[in-house]
Amino acid sequence: MTIPLSRTIRLILLAAVVSSCTATSHAQASLDELGRFLRERAAFSEDDFSALRKGEIIVKRLGVTEKREVAVIGAVRMQASAEQVLQAFRASMRQANDNSLLAVGKFSSVPNLDDLQNLKLDHRDVEDLKLCVVGKCKLKLSAAMMERFQKEVDWNAPGYQDQATRLFREMLLDYVRDYQARGDAALIEYHDQQRSVSVREEQQALLERVLYVNDFAPELASYFRKFPTSERGNIETGLSWTKIKFGLKPVIIITHQSTFSRSHGDTAQQIVSVAKQIYANHYFDSSLAVTAIINIPASAEASDAYLLYTNHSRADSLGGAVSRLKRGLVESEAVENLNELLQKTRTNVDLISINQSHAPVQSGKEKAIDWLLGGTRVLWLLIGLLTVLAFVWISKYQYLRMRRR
Repeated sequence: MTIPLSRTIRLILLAAVVSSCTATSHAQASLDELGRFLRERAAFSEDDFSALRKGEIIVKRLGVTEKREVAVIGAVRMQASAEQVLQAFRASMRQANDNSLLAVGKFSSVPNLDDLQNLKLDHRDVEDLKLCVVGKCKLKLSAAMMERFQKEVDWNAPGYQDQATRLFREMLLDYVRDYQARGDAALIEYHDQQRSVSVREEQQALLERVLYVNDFAPELASYFRKFPTSERGNIETGLSWTKIKFGLKPVIIITHQSTFSRSHGDTAQQIVSVAKQIYANHYFDSSLAVTAIINIPASAEASDAYLLYTNHSRADSLGGAVSRLKRGLVESEAVENLNELLQKTRTNVDLISINQSHAPVQSGKEKAIDWLLGGTRVLWLLIGLLTVLAFVWISKYQYLRMRRR
């Protein structure tokens, strides 16, 4: 099966940073503080920061210690308000839509099965579940979930596909309710491979290392660490699910996204949003992303907005003997496509600034989709897609080498 890379990259961008569009944040950074942070924590050189001040887009890879992890940061300065940048960012996400969204839903404050009524397991996933056992399963599940599929689904009955989907919904509902009640203690441990993966440990490690939020939005970091006992204050938060098609398999993702803001009068001074993946049925062990829009006064009459986006994601297929090659492919495409996303955002800001009436207008449905997409971030699908592509390419290369021998 051949996957057109240009098309898949566009649909990857759809799933990017839209949870930042839900609300706004605090801890106002000065230009000097921002520059110092980028130089010390993101390896920005003086030339990088000088280019950023001039309005150039800077996208960089971040160093990682875990071979399954890929991390990037992107930044751009625009002469606009935080609200205008937010509007332009949303428009860029919509423009990247290439009919990739299969289904989407928001969990109610008290989650119920109706929240998942539009979620269906892919036919291939149902067939894979028949043979799913601990240590060897093509879906990311806990040992208890695998056991329930084997015990509670009559795989010989005519309607076993519906049974499997219904049970999957029930288990996801139980999982979300448990997470709301116990926070990270309820996060799943995947047993699909010989090496189990604790999402709790993964997310705690990523939150410690993720850029910006710990330095300039400590309230938001504290909220996630103490959830569900933390004070919400002016934090907007929610859980959503998405099913997105790309490459060989659709991916179902559950995300907890929260956004916190600080305003001066009626003007937002800073917008910071954190998107935390708590489940994915394929490819992704964990992902945490931060989007920040920081207004810094340039003069008495105008201000500059700096848009920062950083993502740390871990994928099971990035491990192994050829992890460096696969991660290199993923990182290169991540940098290129994040740069393209920020360029689109800057173009849309220019349109808004020239004439507000030229700005792309969101319908009520589009606004709902923006929220529901939540933290389904650019790098998740990028990692999944390019890992598959790299694996296929490497496998083909090794097969041809063996034949030549």
